[in-house]
Amino acid sequence: MSIGTKIRDLRKARGLTQEQVAAAIGVSKPAVSKWESNNGYPDITLLAPLARFFETTVDCLLEYNISITEKQIGEIIEKLQALLFSSDFEQAKKYADSQLHQYPNIDELKLLIAQEYFQFAILNAHEGIQKTALEYSHNLLQLVAKSSDKELRENALTCIANNSLLVGEYEQALDAALQLPQDNLNTKILLATIYFQTGDLPACKTMSQEVLFLSYKNCDLCFGLLAKCSAGEGHLQDAIRLQKKHLALEQLFEIDCSGSIYLELAETYAQLGNDTKALHALKQYICFLSKPICSANSILFDSINLDDSVGAPLEKAAYSQIADSISENPAFVALVSNTEFQEIIGKIRALAI
Repeated sequence: MSIGTKIRDLRKARGLTQEQVAAAIGVSKPAVSKWESNNGYPDITLLAPLARFFETTVDCLLEYNISITEKQIGEIIEKLQALLFSSDFEQAKKYADSQLHQYPNIDELKLLIAQEYFQFAILNAHEGIQKTALEYSHNLLQLVAKSSDKELRENALTCIANNSLLVGEYEQALDAALQLPQDNLNTKILLATIYFQTGDLPACKTMSQEVLFLSYKNCDLCFGLLAKCSAGEGHLQDAIRLQKKHLALEQLFEIDCSGSIYLELAETYAQLGNDTKALHALKQYICFLSKPICSANSILFDSINLDDSVGAPLEKAAYSQIADSISENPAFVALVSNTEFQEIIGKIRALAI
């Protein structure tokens, strides 16, 4: 059954005239007549209003669910690109409409066509065509934003937010961004940008600091893991290079209260047999313990609460435990009888007094 026949049957079942359907949907009576005689079909943006009017679903209205392969989608998009950028906009629109009506339930196709139209609009200098292309893209994205597929729905909302941001529709961008998962790093970056453009500088600052802190935590973790991987593979020099970069990261952000990176460097140098550099790293560790670079209220993070994320300074009793763990660490077995090493252990113990 064609969509025109379905519209006719639904209309007659409810005892409605073509004029009543046309008035409710916002089209002309000849348009409804054309649909019902199968000499045309409703624009895809009218499917949802028609479904609501007849108190049914779009799927029921269409009464079919045609599948399509990724290859077919790729071929459709490729042809659409060729039509759009050959200055044949009307022909491109007719082709896009025909494909969307042939595959009305394929949200992925709608999303890709919407993206193509937006890119075309941005590159097109003709104001009338640009406006039409932007509206066409936005209407398709709005449909996909209601998709039952979570990934496609979020992709559509992301496109709406980014596209609206590019064309200066900031409230529209914000509305779409706020519908995305708020714990996602990309969403936070998007929101920070929107807040800046709307002049909400406090919100922009807070969101930017949250992004920065999450990025720091991810880098902190990955530097540590990469160094351990290199050491585990026997590439100790690579481990040293990674640990030095890790140290630079800690010094940049100034929110590490443990100083464990100095111990990791000392261990790796000791494994390489470089006692001088191992001892130097341990001395740096003592300096750190004496004056930790732990500043949860730095200019980088003064708008967010890091109390639960940044460790508190060590209690005095902990220094004795640190001294014991270094003395008993197998990596430092060759240094146990070294005078400098013993002095370092003594200085750490002295911090507990």
